[in-house]
Amino acid sequence: MRFKLLLLLNKAKRNAAMGIYIQLIIFLQQQYTLISNFIDTDSLALEIRHLQSRAFTIRYYLSPYVTAYR
Repeated sequence: MRFKLLLLLNKAKRNAAMGIYIQLIIFLQQQYTLISNFIDTDSLALEIRHLQSRAFTIRYYLSPYVTAYR
């Protein structure tokens, strides 16, 4: 019984991580369309670096779950 609960918990963690990962992709796509409206290239570069660092941080914490999901 305990083993079955652990399996269910791990599956829930993977599903949650995958859901967050998909939300991250959607968020980044929305941000890209928002960024594409920028005219000033300096602010565009700064915004892209900011998004990349946020994406890297989230991906770092989710990577064990996402790779286990595949």
